[in-house]
Amino acid sequence: MEDTAPPLSTVRETAASPRLKVDELRRFRTYLSEGERAELFRRYHEPRPLVALWQVVQSWALVFAGWAAVVYVSPLWLPLALVLVGSRQRALGNTLHDAAHGNMFTGRKTNRGVATLLFGPCIFEDFEAYRLSHLRHHAYLGDPEGDPDFLPPPRDADTHVVRSPWRFYRHFLFNGALWRKSLLGELPRMSGAERLRVVLWWAVLLTVLGVLGGARAALSFAAVWMLARATVYHAIKVFAEISDHVGLEPGGIVGYTRNLPSNGLAFFLHPHHDNYHLTHHIFPRIPLANLAHIHRMLEPLPEYSAANHCHGYFLGPTAVVKSWTTPAFNAARPPDANAQVPPERVA
Repeated sequence: MEDTAPPLSTVRETAASPRLKVDELRRFRTYLSEGERAELFRRYHEPRPLVALWQVVQSWALVFAGWAAVVYVSPLWLPLALVLVGSRQRALGNTLHDAAHGNMFTGRKTNRGVATLLFGPCIFEDFEAYRLSHLRHHAYLGDPEGDPDFLPPPRDADTHVVRSPWRFYRHFLFNGALWRKSLLGELPRMSGAERLRVVLWWAVLLTVLGVLGGARAALSFAAVWMLARATVYHAIKVFAEISDHVGLEPGGIVGYTRNLPSNGLAFFLHPHHDNYHLTHHIFPRIPLANLAHIHRMLEPLPEYSAANHCHGYFLGPTAVVKSWTTPAFNAARPPDANAQVPPERVA
């Protein structure tokens, strides 16, 4: 049930090494494999393809609705369109993430085929390259050399982590390399064959739009898509990705990963249950659509309930933005084996 990782013989013995995470996760797997929980745990590993496909349809419907409002109603709808399109670009990326773990469908070929057809090329990603890179993120979580998604927190001149959430966010938001990656995805780093697949996918889509609506339709769709990537999508991507891990202390999964709020803003910032990021890192072969169930099953465990759970994005003592700069507010603490911790749903 677990994702593959690089062979342990090639892994450095660092705090972020896969070998050193096994014991950390064994307690959670053992707990969910006991008694009546075992059958639910088994069922929640099963992909939910209809849910995943519905999410893809919903994402594309909102993208086309936003674009159509600008082109066929009024350009004044552009700000709303950018929010819709940019957030759905993030949603499609999360669906690609689910497929890369083999969680959309049963079978890697089916996951790869659907991802390549419906949402990989549109966000300038190659499925296999993304999958391999993302598995390294899981295997080397928090390792500055091995984790391809590692981002060090911004520091003041005195080397202390900045304490202003806006300055923290701004450091990444206005980073040129991160912005170019949001805009162009993996295009600059793709092989010729990978880049050709992306170009052909876009050529087919824009040709269909051109035939149905004329050149104006095709060109305006491309313009809205790229403008959304350069603005709203980039802002959401930066916010979401620094909220996953940045500001916490590397060294393990539980202490270096957050669960994010499950409220109305999550539709835009962490669509398709991507907010249960700690739960995902503990059990990466659980489909995103089932993570909320696993989260609730784990809540009675002291070592889980004491981990980094953010209950609001901007307000409150456990807000996401507060956790960036003061991670100790809810850091994973050594659990009391005799403690009775009541379930507490992330909200």
